[in-house]
Amino acid sequence: MALPKIATLLTALAAISALGADVEGVVTFHRSPDSYFFLETVSGEVWRVQRDSNDPRVSIGDVVHVGGHRIKGIVTPRFKADVMRKLGHDKSLLPRPERVSIGELFLDPVADTNIVNCSSGHTHQDVAALASMASGR
Repeated sequence: MALPKIATLLTALAAISALGADVEGVVTFHRSPDSYFFLETVSGEVWRVQRDSNDPRVSIGDVVHVGGHRIKGIVTPRFKADVMRKLGHDKSLLPRPERVSIGELFLDPVADTNIVNCSSGHTHQDVAALASMASGR
């Protein structure tokens, strides 16, 4: 008897999440020709916000409020913005960059493969060793 109640609850939650929602946070990534940007909320959630146009323009550090609905994302949760307002600009709200090794920079996080095309026969470990030597470490 509990199974129909759970199914009804899940259906209701799916319907609610398909309805509108609001997300607010700081813009952490944007390239001007693209009509999307990444936004981080105060709770640390990262959203890829998709827009129909690049208007109004945003830049890294802008604090924005977007209204729209969630859409399914491959890696990062996505949000389709129907409306957007800039609330200000504050680069102090940006997350601190993580320290990563040069080897981690050469890995594709989705495919977990080396993204460097070493046609010369060098591996990314070779490239990392050369970069380490060049930086004096």
